[in-house]
This record gives sequence, structure tokens and C-alpha cells, in this order.
Amino acid sequence: MQPGKKELSYFQDLWQYRNESEFIPTPQMWNDRADAWERQLQAGGEYFRQIEGRVTYLADCLKKRGLLGPESRAVDVGCGPGRFVAELAKTAGHSAGIDLSPRMLEHGAAYARSLGLANVSYHVCDFRKADIKAMGWEKQFDLVITNITEAVQNIEDLEKLMAMSRGYCLNSSFVHWRDELEEEIGAQVFGLEPRPHPLADGRLFYALFNLLWLKGYYPETFFHKQITEDRVGPDEDMCRYYAQLFAEDKVDVASHTQRIKDYICRQAAADGMVPLRSERYFGYVLWDVRDKACRAEG
Repeated sequence: MQPGKKELSYFQDLWQYRNESEFIPTPQMWNDRADAWERQLQAGGEYFRQIEGRVTYLADCLKKRGLLGPESRAVDVGCGPGRFVAELAKTAGHSAGIDLSPRMLEHGAAYARSLGLANVSYHVCDFRKADIKAMGWEKQFDLVITNITEAVQNIEDLEKLMAMSRGYCLNSSFVHWRDELEEEIGAQVFGLEPRPHPLADGRLFYALFNLLWLKGYYPETFFHKQITEDRVGPDEDMCRYYAQLFAEDKVDVASHTQRIKDYICRQAAADGMVPLRSERYFGYVLWDVRDKACRAEG
């Protein structure tokens, strides 16, 4: 076995491993979430500030590195409600969004129109099944990004992502996540010990970095920290979100949602609110698909 082959296989398996308990994304699932997310964004509360903070941070990082300009084409794979797509379009020549949820893209397109952005496009597509050659997407973008998405899950997806780029790729993932209200609900409502968030063990971040390094690339990393200090009531969308984290089966979501709402109502202060404190770190991996050495290949 050539130097690096064993390590390459290890990090490849580590990166593309998905726990059996993790959900399988479907258009209907994300369509169902789309309106709730948009309501939260329109409300202008803490969720809006979190998303805007991430969007602004990433756009600033890309602009400082000279990766966005009037001649550049960017695409967000698994773009959701399109906030990153719109932000990239403010600087790039064209910005595209890909998502398997038509409803998410409807919200994204409406948001872009509200900002007067015409240099955007949205494409309903299950990226994992997409034939990018047939779609004319090979080497069509100067920047290809993915943000906390299940659209890229294995090596074939990663290679497809890189095949779309004639410049850079960027992936972001959670590297740390602690939600004190989530822990409280788990302990007091469901009798569970605190557990690491399934998306925030850092595995996706460090496995991807090492995988790219062993494949010969020169990945750059950077981090963004967000602290949330808020007070919330028994909001239906929020309670359903927490219920989905604890439900072992979809049939449990409705009953879990009600149990969480009841608990929050019992614990609420006179104003009907309970504290919400969370801490999240986002890790970013950026690499140039054109700049590659020979490492694992010997």
C-alpha cells in the first residue's frame, strides 16, 4: 500500500459515514420546514440574526480573499431559503441556488426580488442524483459552496461538487453546538442525559480537511462563533423542531411537540418566556480545485 492510502481510506470512510438515526432528506420534509424557517426570518428575531451573522461573515471572508467579483459565478448547493445566494449576488456576476425543495427556492427567489437582485437563478434538483454533465454544470462556477447540508454525503457527491468548479469550493459544518434549552428539555421531559448534537461532533470538518489534504489539495480553514442569549415562548415551530430531535419515529413528533409546549408553559416566567442560550461554532474548509499535489497517490 502506498504512503497515505490507508489514511485516505480512513478519512474517506469517516467523512461519508452517516449514523443510522440521521434522517434521509426528502423534498416533502424540507417543503414542510420551509414556511417555518421563512416565518422566523421574517420575524427578525434571534434566528434571523443568527443567519444574517453567518451570511455576512462568510461573504466578508470570500471578498477579502478576492473570490467574489463582477465576473465571477457562484453556486450554493443545498441553498435552502437562499440567504447565501442573495448575499453572493450582491458582489458576484451571477449567483445560483440548488435545492431539492421547491418551496425553499420559492422563498429564496422572493427574497432576491425584494432586494432587486436580477443576477440570480434557482434550480430544483436532488444534487445527489444530478447528472451535472448532462445539465451543463461542469466547470461552470468560480465558487461552489455548501452550508450545513445533506446534499453532499459521500465521495461521489464531493467529486461532483468539485467537478462543477473552475476555481474554489467551500464547505461549512458545525464543529460545536450546545443548546441549554435542548439539554433541559431532554432531561426534564424525556429523561435523557445530555448528548452531543448529532451534527456537531466536528467529524465532518476534520475528516474533510484530512481527506482533501491526502488527495493533494491545500485546504484553508477558518471558524465563526455564535452565542445566542434570548427568551422564547412555546412557539409551535420551535417546539416541533425540538420534538424532531427527540422523536424516534415520525409518529412521535406531534405528541412530543405537545409535551415540550406544556413543559415550556409550566416553566415560563410571568411574561410566558423561558431562557434560551446556545453556543455554536461553524468550521469552514476552502480549497482551490486547480491546485493539487500528489500525496496519497504516491
